[in-house]
Amino acid sequence: MKKRIISIFLIISVITSLFAVTAVSSSAATKPATPVVKIHNGGSANGLYVTWDNISPRATYQIAYRPYGYRAYNYTNTNKTNITLTNLTSGVCYQVQVRACINGVYGGYSKTKSMTFLSRPSLKDSVDSNQCLVLSWNAVRGANVYELVKWNASKKKWVRVFYSSSRTYVDGSARAGEYGRYQLRAMYKTEKNGTAYSAWSPVDYTVYYPKINVKSFTTIVIGSESSRIARRLKKFNYDVSWTLRYPNSNQLYQVRFAENPNSTKDVVTIKVKGRKCTFKSDNAYKYVCVRYLNEFGQPVGPVEWNPLEEGKVIW
Repeated sequence: MKKRIISIFLIISVITSLFAVTAVSSSAATKPATPVVKIHNGGSANGLYVTWDNISPRATYQIAYRPYGYRAYNYTNTNKTNITLTNLTSGVCYQVQVRACINGVYGGYSKTKSMTFLSRPSLKDSVDSNQCLVLSWNAVRGANVYELVKWNASKKKWVRVFYSSSRTYVDGSARAGEYGRYQLRAMYKTEKNGTAYSAWSPVDYTVYYPKINVKSFTTIVIGSESSRIARRLKKFNYDVSWTLRYPNSNQLYQVRFAENPNSTKDVVTIKVKGRKCTFKSDNAYKYVCVRYLNEFGQPVGPVEWNPLEEGKVIW
């Protein structure tokens, strides 16, 4: 009888233990762990890029975010471990929390992470009245500093060339016909909360083509072809030179002579290296145009027809 009672107690104890283990396992499964969240500073051009650790392959995640100081949250869900929060206002600080969900049961929210979102600026290049290369950009709401970098081919890295609150930069190192690569980002810099960054702007591939200042001199040579021919013959010697700001010694140029710039007839084209051209012809041209040639041999840069200056006459 005693053995039977002991056996019953042992069975009850085993069943109770199994229920306890099952209850603990069930409890653990119904409460997912809390994810660790990171907001990547300047990680996205369209919003705030947020990542967190993977709680479980079966987990989905709920993201709660709001502007700093607001009571109500916005919510969105994903089965990934990253998200880009979009439709945000530039210059506004946002608070973000994430929690995991497994089989319809939510875990606790992560610690609140905060970051100020800044829109990505856009670069624009131009040539000013002094024929210098000028880079400018739009104002980014909330930004108080802009950082401009330029690719240094010899060092093979990006080098900061500008760090200021203004929105224009004159590149005095640019050379005519040379490619320049630039990128820009906006910042919101504070002593208390550090610095928030926008995403980098798309790379601006700029070729600097300043105005070409042309000088010309025409010499007219008049003489007889033969004593048997009564008519006079004229020969024209054209000497053309040009100057520009920040010249490039390896630059090729296209020189075109024309009687009428609006017509394609009777146009002579010459390729020149350097900044001088001498041309002899039987034709009397009235205009000359000098342009840059790019690496593909195509004329680029401003088009400006200059009147050929009349020079001396030689008999």
